[in-house]
Amino acid sequence: MPAIYRREFKSFFLTPSGYVFVAAVYFFGAYYFFINNLVRNTTDMGEVFDRLFSVVLFLVPILTMRLLSEERRTGTQQLLLTAPVSRLGIVLGKYLAALTVYLLGISVTLLCALVMETASSPDWPVIWGNVAGLALLGASLIGICLFLSSVTESQVVAAVAGFGAGLFLILADALVYALNSPLLRRIMPYISFQGRYRGFTQGILDFSDAVFFLGIAAFFVFLTTLLMEKWGWNLYFALAVLGGACVLVLSCALAQRLTDRLSLSADLTEGGVYRTGAQTEAVLGSLTQDVGIDVLATRQQLAESAYLSQVDRILEWYPRLSGRVSLRYIDTGSDPSYAASHSDLRLSEGDILVTVGAQTRQLSMANLFNYAYTASGSLTPVSSRAEEAVTGAIADLLTGNRVRLGVLTGNGEADCPEFVALLANNSYTCESVVPSTADLSAYDALALFAPVTDLSEDDVRALDAYLYAGGAYGKTLFYFASATQGELPRLEAFVREWGVEIGQGAVFESDSSRTYQYQPFYPLADFAGGGYEAKLTDASAPMLLPLSRPLGVLFAARDAYTTQTLLTFAASAALRPADAPTDFSAADATRWGPFPAMVLCTRTGPAGTAPTAASAVTPNAAAPASAEASSAPAPVDASSAPASVGASSAASAGSTGSGSAQGDTSGAGMASTAPAAATPPRSHLVVAASTEMLGALSIQNTSLADGEYLLALWNSLTDRGSFVAIPPKSLSGKTLGLTTGQVSLLGSILGGVIPIGILLAGAFVWFYRRNG
Repeated sequence: MPAIYRREFKSFFLTPSGYVFVAAVYFFGAYYFFINNLVRNTTDMGEVFDRLFSVVLFLVPILTMRLLSEERRTGTQQLLLTAPVSRLGIVLGKYLAALTVYLLGISVTLLCALVMETASSPDWPVIWGNVAGLALLGASLIGICLFLSSVTESQVVAAVAGFGAGLFLILADALVYALNSPLLRRIMPYISFQGRYRGFTQGILDFSDAVFFLGIAAFFVFLTTLLMEKWGWNLYFALAVLGGACVLVLSCALAQRLTDRLSLSADLTEGGVYRTGAQTEAVLGSLTQDVGIDVLATRQQLAESAYLSQVDRILEWYPRLSGRVSLRYIDTGSDPSYAASHSDLRLSEGDILVTVGAQTRQLSMANLFNYAYTASGSLTPVSSRAEEAVTGAIADLLTGNRVRLGVLTGNGEADCPEFVALLANNSYTCESVVPSTADLSAYDALALFAPVTDLSEDDVRALDAYLYAGGAYGKTLFYFASATQGELPRLEAFVREWGVEIGQGAVFESDSSRTYQYQPFYPLADFAGGGYEAKLTDASAPMLLPLSRPLGVLFAARDAYTTQTLLTFAASAALRPADAPTDFSAADATRWGPFPAMVLCTRTGPAGTAPTAASAVTPNAAAPASAEASSAPAPVDASSAPASVGASSAASAGSTGSGSAQGDTSGAGMASTAPAAATPPRSHLVVAASTEMLGALSIQNTSLADGEYLLALWNSLTDRGSFVAIPPKSLSGKTLGLTTGQVSLLGSILGGVIPIGILLAGAFVWFYRRNG
């Protein structure tokens, strides 16, 4: 066999065929890498491997069409059969030679990954899994096309037959659903090349899928060997084919059963996109009631989309982790009685119903994802919130621990639907309220998102009364400013009373490495105190605060008030004044950082006052700052106060911010227990420099910490510090950070220079052999 292998492999590169195949695969691989990775500025190569599925189906017949048909046409097959090598050795030698050339062709994907390594950090386990899937796909296709080459003397017929087989494999899934056969629909997921291959492109290494492709390859190598043995098309050959097919089916069925029972699949993605995390396991492990999860779709429907498939794979884990969880897939079209039994709900295809006892929570499939616009303007999912939503619904139904949040309106406030949806998925009930007319005491917390017009005096009095709460305290107000706002005297005076000065203008970053995609007014902020970053999955993930107003800390402690800086802009940040000329540049800046980016202000009641549950949840409960214990230092000038002043001074004065962040993070799904009654009651005002940090760009970007950090902060300040909080799972890669010029250069080299160079090498070899 080694001699046959060397002969066949050399023949690929003594003729143009090998060069043409490798150049074609390099061109298509580089082209898809250019439009899906370089242009979109992402390290996620899943789309590249998905597109290569169709490419290799049509290119492999070019590689294999001459392997045996040319031997039959020229009569060299008889000489080959008399060589001292077995028929199986001949077939395997040719098969492995073609497979080696195929692997050389798909090496373009590794070259593209190495290019990304120079600019970012691609997810190498996923890439290796994708390459393994593409290699297994090629192994099975080469086996099929080798068999087709063995049954004809014409290379053209062998190639056309291979093209036809590839086209059938592409259209087979759609054809089965067009026939509307329930039996074929049940069988198709197990024999579909696309379905089996899709798992690899998603970062799932599945034992049963690997056995399927290797079994197909072995089966057709076996058939080709039978033909080489001169069995011919007779009864014995038919029986051998039937026996081989039975072995193949049984092997695949056994592999599938073992995979299902023993979970013989590996999630190669960073952060485990396709499996549940520790917090979900903790919630399910402590279940005392039965939980039902009904999906209003069939598994086949979910498998048609990579995004819906992720939801399906996540849901599979719930019954595995707890015997109290049941998972059902409901086809409402064929089972209208199900909709009738839920007449109180407006059911839609794809909805997920989570039921505990007599309570049901309805989750829309569209709301299980975070979305972003692509370069072409289309809306595409970028991260999955499926685990967050389902586990949150279970914990919510079990505990009933929902926080009631009032979103203040009436003054042209900004709309933050992505952040509100994040809170809603984590058991917050969000309601719009007008401060001067609503009963604010009914709400656990309030949120104010960058109003355009100033608050009225009645509004300010209502907010002050809300935070005082008749002396009980225990309330929290979150205020997010924006560089797009004008002057708001009454609101700014209210915030100033708590120790924060809000200036005019916009913060920009002069160090491009501390910006988002080199945009100076999209600066990154550092953690400065509070310890809430300890609850993050990745504490090194940056915080992005676009279009921020400048903040200043006026004091660390004064009377009953204390302040602590949670986030800060770096010393390389500067301020662009509101009245700056159009030709303003960084050299014209007169105010430089560090600037506070988020400040936690605390008002502490008298020590003898009985606190509410929420007021007791304070980060530094061990060192309370009371009016009697603090002596007011000289105010810190808002224009020059570094962020560290508020943080360090507040710590020495016993300000709030760190204790609860370092508390229980088990995520068992239960609310935290209130501390001892001796703890003085507190109300909080959180002032953030940016409202845009609540938008899709920051909240839904899993490479940033904004969403997870804010959720940890809100949970702590609303007495839910140990409540389950699951970050979204990224469905997209990291940012490459390449300039337009670099993208064009790399695209030209990978898709033009290298394929053309391979073709020129093939042309030179052909010309030299012909005329040498």
